[in-house]
Amino acid sequence: MTNATAAIMALGADARFDLSKSYWLVAGIAGVDPEDASIGSAAWANYVLDGDLVREFDARESPAGWPYGRLPIGATAPNRLPEVARWETVVYELNRKLAAWAFNLTHDVVLIDTPELAAYRAKYSEHPNARRPPFVLQGDSLGSSTFWHGRILN
Repeated sequence: MTNATAAIMALGADARFDLSKSYWLVAGIAGVDPEDASIGSAAWANYVLDGDLVREFDARESPAGWPYGRLPIGATAPNRLPEVARWETVVYELNRKLAAWAFNLTHDVVLIDTPELAAYRAKYSEHPNARRPPFVLQGDSLGSSTFWHGRILN
């Protein structure tokens, strides 16, 4: 989100443009939880969460019993919210009516699929949504400059 933020800020600071009635469509590529969708699917988001505002401990140095070493700033352990949270800097609610309108307009669109994607999806034997051909869904977006994978971090 950092690069998009800087570009939009520069545009918005230019007095030649009146953006007071503008909406932004931000597109990107992403991973998805195989419980929710398949590779190639497209999601309309209601919320965007900044996933980079976390503390991370090396797994070898995390306290005993912690399932992982990432936790929100201000939290004292995994799966606990901070006592004092500054959500306005982490969670951004988008225009839900606009997202619903866009979803209703596009939910029946047939997205591109290939034999290679189908073969890759077939590996997700325990995740029915991951095996589906690409589809349009509603969800939320975690924006981050971190890429992670694996059973534990997913």
